[in-house]
Amino acid sequence: MRPLLILPGWGFSPDCFQYSPGYRIPDVGYQSSWHQDPEPWVAYARMHAPMDCLAFSMGGLMLSQWLPDLAPYLHHIYLVGVAPCYPKKSITRFQKTMAKHPESVLSTFHQTCFHNAQEYRQFHTYFHTQCHAMWPKEALLAGLSVLTQSFQTSLLAEWPNLTLYHGQYDAIAPIQETRGLAAALNTELQLINTGHFPFLNTDFQHQLCRHRNTHV
Repeated sequence: MRPLLILPGWGFSPDCFQYSPGYRIPDVGYQSSWHQDPEPWVAYARMHAPMDCLAFSMGGLMLSQWLPDLAPYLHHIYLVGVAPCYPKKSITRFQKTMAKHPESVLSTFHQTCFHNAQEYRQFHTYFHTQCHAMWPKEALLAGLSVLTQSFQTSLLAEWPNLTLYHGQYDAIAPIQETRGLAAALNTELQLINTGHFPFLNTDFQHQLCRHRNTHV
């Protein structure tokens, strides 16, 4: 099984992905500014190539933009919980609320990311503190601005080893828009029995592990 480079999402700490088999995240991934510069990610992928890559939520957006530099070092790409875009007006409203109440808004966002109450309790018990420590208000607002950028489909649409997972109860990334993204990427949308964040779901982890063991 190849090492799995994970590009995390907005508001989450890399610690939340520790149950993913063979996962790797460079040190820069533990900084809230991880999305601002692709070079540390490219250097890390070059050092550990060949790698698979799992890009979650905002990580999928960044991968779509960084793929020209990362492509030589990647084999299979997994996109999880991605959306082709988020309406600018919605992001602006969210930013205004976030600026006033960053702690409570981030907590509400995290709860909305889960469909299964037990998975959310596990997240809150083990990862809530790390996520809030990693993402102060200024970083959250800067990350939201990134989400208004365009998802680049051209290289991903030609990628021979691409899997697109999406929670059928995802309340963050609208599934209808992701269906359109799947069509643009010439790949099938794989629905999973989760909300936006599936990485504490045992069935999904087993499914991901089986897929990675099969596609070696």
